[in-house]
Amino acid sequence: MKTCLTYLLLLIWSQIWGQNQAVKLNSEDDQIGFYDYLLNNPLDLNRCSQEELNQIHFLSSEQINSFLSYREKYGQLIHIFELQVIEHWDIGTCRNISQFVFISSKASKDIRISNSLFLLRFEETLEKAIGFEKNGKASSYQGNRLKEFIKFKNTSNPRIKFGFLSQKDAGEKNPLDFYSLFVEINP
Repeated sequence: MKTCLTYLLLLIWSQIWGQNQAVKLNSEDDQIGFYDYLLNNPLDLNRCSQEELNQIHFLSSEQINSFLSYREKYGQLIHIFELQVIEHWDIGTCRNISQFVFISSKASKDIRISNSLFLLRFEETLEKAIGFEKNGKASSYQGNRLKEFIKFKNTSNPRIKFGFLSQKDAGEKNPLDFYSLFVEINP
């Protein structure tokens, strides 16, 4: 009887302990999910509110208040390095928060080309393929031996991203034989 009672108490204790661990894991999952969201949708430090900053758990209320008073006193931030001069902000906090935030300029509604990728790739094989020899055959290729690849991607605005891709294979005449456009709008 004592062993049954011991096993029963052990089972009840393990259930209670397991539930407390689940609550702790759920809150950690929520924090990880929030930080993952911030990585994909960073906060604009020139427009964020106190409530949004309170959700970043490693910021103290003292740091948040000093940041908001600094922004009120001096206006919009110009660069992320400006965080280092704010009272109660150390270099570790600045490094930790830098991946979750960005600084918008006053003209942030304009399309900027500052964070853009522009790639041109040209390729030509040294060996001459049979299709490029024009011996009066109708099966010869129409275009030159040059392969062309053009890619443009603009990510300067975290809410609107757009790009263009074009590719021409060797022997094709039209440089826009294959092309693709994309626009990504995040709320």
